[in-house]
Amino acid sequence: MTGISLCAIARDEEERLPRMLDSVRGLVAETILVDTGSRDATMAVARAHGARVLQQPFRDDFSEVRNVSLAAARQPWILVLDADEQLDAQAAPLIRAAVRERGRAGWHLRFVNDLGGGRQHVHGLVRLFRNDPSIRFRYVIHEQILPDLLDYCRRRGATIGLLEQAVVHHDGYLPERARARGKDQRNERLFRRQVERFPDHPYSWYKFGDFLRRFPERRGEAGAALLRAAALLRAMEPGAARDLSFSAEVFALLAVDTDRAGDPERALRYACEGRERFPETPNLLYACGHLLAKFGRHREALGAYARLRALHGRLTAVPPEPEITGAAAFLGMGRALVNLGHVSAGRRCLELSVAEQPRAADAYVLLARLYLEQNRLAAAHDLYREALRREPGDASLRLRLGALLLHLRQPRAALAEFRAAREAGAAAALVEPRIGLALLELGDLDGARAACAAADDTPEARAGGRLLELLLAGEDPAYAPELAAPAARAWLRALGRSPVRCVPAAPAPQGDR
Repeated sequence: MTGISLCAIARDEEERLPRMLDSVRGLVAETILVDTGSRDATMAVARAHGARVLQQPFRDDFSEVRNVSLAAARQPWILVLDADEQLDAQAAPLIRAAVRERGRAGWHLRFVNDLGGGRQHVHGLVRLFRNDPSIRFRYVIHEQILPDLLDYCRRRGATIGLLEQAVVHHDGYLPERARARGKDQRNERLFRRQVERFPDHPYSWYKFGDFLRRFPERRGEAGAALLRAAALLRAMEPGAARDLSFSAEVFALLAVDTDRAGDPERALRYACEGRERFPETPNLLYACGHLLAKFGRHREALGAYARLRALHGRLTAVPPEPEITGAAAFLGMGRALVNLGHVSAGRRCLELSVAEQPRAADAYVLLARLYLEQNRLAAAHDLYREALRREPGDASLRLRLGALLLHLRQPRAALAEFRAAREAGAAAALVEPRIGLALLELGDLDGARAACAAADDTPEARAGGRLLELLLAGEDPAYAPELAAPAARAWLRALGRSPVRCVPAAPAPQGDR
């Protein structure tokens, strides 16, 4: 028999529920929906679609509610979906064929999570599995069927397959939806209950730490939770720890957060430990590549980024951060290749990074730098313009384009970019001396001096201020020894292109002979 029961839980989902139920029409033989306390028409909508509706109060335990739905299922296979998910139209025939395969206990489906703004998480989740009383969900939140399913596989000699093209679309992570339903407050309560109930399981601390790290003011608590998860993983039998799909991710998150906290050496140790102990995940490979490059280990970084790229499009249990197997992998490979002296290959990788993710400003900047080194000024200019078309608020891009325009002797256009950078939040120490340079080239000495005065006390601002004092006093800067310092070179170049005419200083008296 190959019949399928759809098992779902819901509360106040009258708007989204029809979409989900319609997506499985003709695929499932029965639908069981457990309502956890709806105050809208959720139950009526479900019954109108032919569902069997059960009522179960939510007692801060998602597994309890899900297991009520599993116990009511009468078909040999179970498909689990939520109201904010829907099955892709192409998935049904793949699922029908999958449940006819012998020796399979379950299947990973491809989940595409919409994060908003064009960003997505894509990963595999086991939501299609055999109906057996020994297979039940565990944990209070981010509940898991996999532990029981793996036990079933070991007893029966079965396997879990991968349905790469069976797609489930999920929009429950959209920020506005999470805020509207108050998920953050509820989830923290459930995570705290979970670590109390399962204090010795690394999964509890991993998920709690991953939740807390979303809040910058709570990074310390997040780090403590992740360190607890890492300690529990180290204490497990190596084979058992490797079987856990999230093991490497614990060390990836520790590496990323430790690096952000200003300790890249320890961060690299976490990343390397994760790679040595557990199967690689995309996020761990990305952290390794980034940290290895920081320490000049470009050949090893290239290897990590190349392995990351090889995972592009492959379904993984832990969702990779958006674009890291695509544009970010090409960017990392390009940077490593350039640093290893393989400029042509590096340029090609950077061009691929730009093609895959046009909003990747880092790739634009590095590629533009290569073009500048090759004196391809027009190509670099076009790259900056294209990047700014997509990221108009990027102050660093404005500064870079302005510097190039100054080099191209277009001070008025450069001035516009520098002022836009200032509006975008560029630091005064960076932007005001550049504004002064552009104004000097345009012959506005008073404006240039005001710009230097508005800057922080930097060598460039001091050099510019001194040069402008001399000019406004009618003295020739050529006789000022303090302007021989490197910080004055840009000002002297600008002066050479300025319409300002200096009054030569009188020659020093030679005395009587």
